[in-house]
Amino acid sequence: METIIWTEALSVGVERIDREHQTLVVMLNDLGQVIGSGQGQQSVAQVVCRMRQYAQEHFATEEEAMTATRYSGRTSHMAEHDAFIEKVLEVEDALSQGEPVAAGDIWKYLRLWLTEHIQGPDKVLGEHLCACGKG
Repeated sequence: METIIWTEALSVGVERIDREHQTLVVMLNDLGQVIGSGQGQQSVAQVVCRMRQYAQEHFATEEEAMTATRYSGRTSHMAEHDAFIEKVLEVEDALSQGEPVAAGDIWKYLRLWLTEHIQGPDKVLGEHLCACGKG
């Protein structure tokens, strides 16, 4: 699996959110290593579970900031978070039931979702938070 490198292109300009995004990138790279080394679905499931749990904590950070600053895009942004968690829970459920899951596809989904979400809605949120003095 390819390694995701943190660059300024992924920065949203809010230190806490950027730190949390960096942690998610590290976790995504960990998942890539687990998949690449052929450690099996149980190991994949463990990393996916940790990543989902951390993502939920991170989403709470963003959602608290959105609420505190009365962010107008809050509803649609939270809907993206909810859809992501729902998808990852489906993957976790399939893995826990021993269903065959293409680990590479999981990694690609997580990589694409994370990078697109950071560079799209999270960048807009970052601009809003910086304009509110929360950057």
